[in-house]
Amino acid sequence: MIKREAVFQTRFSRWLKYNWNATTCFELKYCQGQALPFASVKAHQVQNLLNVKHRKTIYKIPDDSLGEKPFDCLLIAASKGYVVIQYASEERPNNTFYMIDIDAFCAERDRSKRKSLTEARARAIGKECTLGSIIVL
Repeated sequence: MIKREAVFQTRFSRWLKYNWNATTCFELKYCQGQALPFASVKAHQVQNLLNVKHRKTIYKIPDDSLGEKPFDCLLIAASKGYVVIQYASEERPNNTFYMIDIDAFCAERDRSKRKSLTEARARAIGKECTLGSIIVL
């Protein structure tokens, strides 16, 4: 069985090709329930997104990765960082997703009385996007 997040990753990457022109880091999540647990975005993922936005981070591409490596490492600084969530839905095609700035995600996580992020709150604090569409951010 193909993981739904992997399918979303493929479709999101295609969407990025036509909609994005800036160095940005994304953490993708696919939510099959009514709300995404804040804990599903791991502490190291949050910290790395905060680092690319407010500090810098270096990522070494593993030597044992398949295919040709484009280069050995990346340094990312003063960039954008987003948590990107797609919620499963019976009512509509799975084309909608939400891009939430890492600072907004952390603020919501820290202030919320809930332990999870509903689609309604993701819509309120993030940018609603549709796979297959072209947007301007």
